[in-house]
This record gives sequence, structure tokens and C-alpha cells, in this order.
Amino acid sequence: IYTFPDPFTLSAARIVRIHDDTSTGTDDDDDLYWTGSNHWEGSNDTATLKDSSGNVVLVCSFVNSKTLDC
Repeated sequence: IYTFPDPFTLSAARIVRIHDDTSTGTDDDDDLYWTGSNHWEGSNDTATLKDSSGNVVLVCSFVNSKTLDC
């Protein structure tokens, strides 16, 4: 589970990239870095975006080792 920094607002037209542990950098308005361990396990993984109330907003399916299709 990746938890966005607090405070964080993702508006309707905004894009943010969440990089896994193979990338390094500093969080900013366009890029966030998920550190710690391997987060993607294989071709059946998905990313689910939920709002602060836990409602599903978007589900993205795994395409390849580098890309999710949203």
C-alpha cells in the first residue's frame, strides 16, 4: 500500500508519477518515490486509487515491467 504524503491533493486534470524502488529522487508535485522493497510482483498486479473515504476512484492494470495502463 502506497500512502500519499499529507497534505496531498490530486485534482481531476493532474498527473503524478509514483516511482518504485528502482528509481531515486525527491518527492515533488509531479513525482513521488515509493521506497523500501519490491512493490510490483508480476503481470497480474493492479494499482487502485482510493479517495480519503476509501472509495475506489481508478483501477490501473499492469502492462509490463515498467507500465500500468490507467
